[in-house]
Amino acid sequence: MLIDPGPRPGEDPARHLRLTHARGDLLTGLPSGGHGAKPCPVSRTVRVPAWRILAGDTALAPLFG
Repeated sequence: MLIDPGPRPGEDPARHLRLTHARGDLLTGLPSGGHGAKPCPVSRTVRVPAWRILAGDTALAPLFG
């Protein structure tokens, strides 16, 4: 999961989105890690806008359904 805080003030939103997706593509194939993660290669990444996390389960459900 790639948490996207959104563009900084003054940053071009389109460029921010392109770079975020490119970063997600770089993660595919790398070993997973972190607390509670299964030790296996990353097969896909999901970009999650930070506002969806704050909004709760109903806003997150469509991303993982």
